Amino acid sequence: MYFYDGINLVPEDFYQKEHSFIYQAIKELWASRRTIDVLTVADQLGKKDILDTVGGSDYLYELSAFLMSTSSCPEYVKIVKEKSVLRNILKTSQKIIGDVYDQKETMLILETIEKRVFDLTQDNMAEKVHSI
Repeated sequence: MYFYDGINLVPEDFYQKEHSFIYQAIKELWASRRTIDVLTVADQLGKKDILDTVGGSDYLYELSAFLMSTSSCPEYVKIVKEKSVLRNILKTSQKIIGDVYDQKETMLILETIEKRVFDLTQDNMAEKVHSI
């Protein structure tokens, strides 16, 4: 369901928190082998008392109107994941800039940069590695 073309999409990949909540509800429904539609997603969000936070049932119906075909899902997943990676690159870059402005010890900054870039690449490489 949420693993397409070697990409494991997680709720944190979504820019809008509302979409993250909706996706989490869909994942939970999928894991419990329940039907996934506007009503069941709305019910799942309602149980967590966050249906109004995401815009209510009306917003879910509005989103569902955009779904043309499930055959497009791999492309949508790829877009969401790519944008998430770009946001993570920006966040990492901002942290590095902050370290430089704080004028920490140069070697410490370099070590921190190396670790942050390594962590960033590991997150993305993990998606390409599959269990045999």
